[in-house]
Parts: sequence; C-alpha cells; structure tokens
Amino acid sequence: MAIAWQIGNTTIRNPYRIKDGLKALKESGLAGEKAGQEWDRRYRDELIKTGLLKATQSSDKSNSAGRKWRSAFEKLGFIFPGEKKNEEPIEGTAWTLTPTGIQLIQSNDAIVLEDLFTRALTAPVYEGLEKDTFFSPLFWVISVLNELALLGENNTSALESLKALYKPLVLQIFRLVK
Repeated sequence: MAIAWQIGNTTIRNPYRIKDGLKALKESGLAGEKAGQEWDRRYRDELIKTGLLKATQSSDKSNSAGRKWRSAFEKLGFIFPGEKKNEEPIEGTAWTLTPTGIQLIQSNDAIVLEDLFTRALTAPVYEGLEKDTFFSPLFWVISVLNELALLGENNTSALESLKALYKPLVLQIFRLVK
C-alpha cells in the first residue's frame, strides 16, 4: 500500500535525531557514494556504531534502517537526491548534504533549528495533478484549516463548497494511498 505523505517513520521516531543522523552520514564517508543495499548496510552499521540505532545485522537483514533514514533526509531536503528515472544525475551531489543539511548539523541555536525544520516541511514533496507541478501536503492542510476557520462551524453550504474546491487534491491523495 502506498502512503500519501510519509516523512521518516518509526525508525527515526524523533526529529531531534535527524541532526545526529546527518552528522553520522557526513562522518561515515558514504555521502556521494551510489546508494543501494551495500550503502544501506554500511549506513545502518554507522548508525549502530554512533548509538542512534539499536539493531543488529540479524535484526535488520534487509538493511531497511539505513534506507529509511536516507529517505527521510532526502524528503526533507537535507541531502541531495540520487538519480531519478529519466533524469540526468547531477554529478557528485547524490546523497551529499545540502546547504540546509550542513546548516542543521552546524547549528545549536533552537530558533535556527526550528526555522530549518519549518522550511524543510514546506517544500513540495510530490508531483501535482499536472505534469511538472508539485504538491505540498503541509500547505494543503494549512489552506484547508484556513478555509474552515473562515467558513465557521455552522455553515453547511460553505463546507460543501470547500469539499468541492479540494476534491481534486483529496482524490490525488487517495490515489497515492491505494
């Protein structure tokens, strides 16, 4: 089953662990190497070594922990993505820290960290209904909440109008969930 919007998962559990996970990636020497099962295994082992992950090779035979951390970093814009289908790779950048990722591991200021995470969550993460467009689930949720606040609780006809307005986006989410 596909999931409409998933950033991280229970492997990471806590956004405060992302900073240390990025440090582990930087210090591991894996940044810039081609990702795959071997990369996932080596990164998982690095996470175990740093104490961020309580797993063993036998408890994570598929090396999924390394893959899940890499996926979260990519979706949040803290590392550059690898090759996408039908796209030319940007040489030397795949799986390396983005400027935002570098700022995250260098900062100890709570306000700066909050700003970096907020910016990461506002990035469009999925292609939209039209080709070459993007969809930001966070902005969509905020816009729905804003419209509901403007409509008021007891305005049934306005709520129906709101449903009609957002139906294409809701359908897109359900298509991703199937």
